[in-house]
Amino acid sequence: MVTSKELKVQTKADLVQMAKEWGVTGVSRLPKDELIKRLVKASRGRNSASARQQTKATNSRRGVKQSGTAKGTATAQRGSSKSSMKGTSSRGSKGQASSTASARQRRRASAVKATGTASAATARRSSSRKEASTATKSAPSPRVRKKIRQLQLQRETGKDISVPKRKVKTSSYAPPQWEPEPKKDRIALFVRDPYWLHATWDITPAAVQRAKAALAEQWHGAKPVLRILRIENATSASGAEIVEQEIDIHGGVRDWYINWSGQSASLKAAIGYLAPNGRFHVICSSNMIRTPQAGSADDIDGHWADMGAKAERILTLSGGYDRGSETRELKEMLEERVKRTLGAPTLAAIGAGADNPFRKNKEFFFELEVELLMLGATVPDAYVTLDGEPIALKEDGTFVMRLPFPDRRQVLPVSSCSRDGSQQRTVVIAVEKNTKVMEPLEADVDNGE
Repeated sequence: MVTSKELKVQTKADLVQMAKEWGVTGVSRLPKDELIKRLVKASRGRNSASARQQTKATNSRRGVKQSGTAKGTATAQRGSSKSSMKGTSSRGSKGQASSTASARQRRRASAVKATGTASAATARRSSSRKEASTATKSAPSPRVRKKIRQLQLQRETGKDISVPKRKVKTSSYAPPQWEPEPKKDRIALFVRDPYWLHATWDITPAAVQRAKAALAEQWHGAKPVLRILRIENATSASGAEIVEQEIDIHGGVRDWYINWSGQSASLKAAIGYLAPNGRFHVICSSNMIRTPQAGSADDIDGHWADMGAKAERILTLSGGYDRGSETRELKEMLEERVKRTLGAPTLAAIGAGADNPFRKNKEFFFELEVELLMLGATVPDAYVTLDGEPIALKEDGTFVMRLPFPDRRQVLPVSSCSRDGSQQRTVVIAVEKNTKVMEPLEADVDNGE
């Protein structure tokens, strides 16, 4: 007979299979404990049936033997025969009990052996299924592999900030041509207004490869970054650089607009790769600029929408007319963006008479007008006047006034009064303008007439 202790070490699948072999039905949905009880009960029934069959067969054989013995004895010896039969019956019962116990042990050993064999087979099948499942999970499908390759390619493309190869159409008749790669790494920083800066750069593929080699194992976690640095004590050679902003950029772009606080500061930009351990690999740095203070005269035009029309002014605010190779690169990059030459014409640097053949029958003139610009601020609901004339205020209480500035002395009283009339402030400005026109200068050049 199989005990519950022997069955508990088996899996449920093995127990269900054993129940099917023993003819026990309706056990597939039973809990394991209930299934073990059913199998133990079935094992007892199988053992009892086998014992009954063996006892019946033994009794049948012994009944035949006793019948033959009774026929051969005399009638007078019935008393002794009865006693003999009693002894024989007692010995037969002992032999029958012994044979029943032996059979029970053999059946139990056979059942345990069969259970072990079935368990080993089930374990082999379960192990095979687990290995097949593990192999299936470890080997991704072709669709998953394709998606992984696409993500890896997208990540590498986003990390590459070098100038991408692209075709440009030079004219409507000529076929598109490949845009030439930049010859060197460079970045320029321009001032748009007190609140916006504009950075533009050209990075070669060789610079990206050098950064990859320099960062080594940190390259996989590195990201391209545009840094904005504030220069403290810009007039001295040992000015400290403080990181003001770190902007995450990506491949495929060559310029970036940067929001600024409106404070006047000396700034420069640096582009490179920032590793996970905090190391910053610099590819190149820009020129140094000085942002105008918000509310100053450089802020009257607000945010410029047309960069090409204001290119000279942007170049001036960005320090592009200073001497030095750094400012020459700045001017070159801005000229490439606006597609025109900035600054004075080339002939003006040659001499006053050099352009004489180009201006025959043309009148050369030069006029200059000066305006007086007045900036101010007060509470938004105040009433402001200039020499008695009301001035319109913006929503924040600021105002801008353009006044003619003739050649004479002017006294301009400006007053601000609260709406309830309880407070008033007045500022008197005295300005004077003197204009002197110099004698014209003309080179003595023979026109060949």
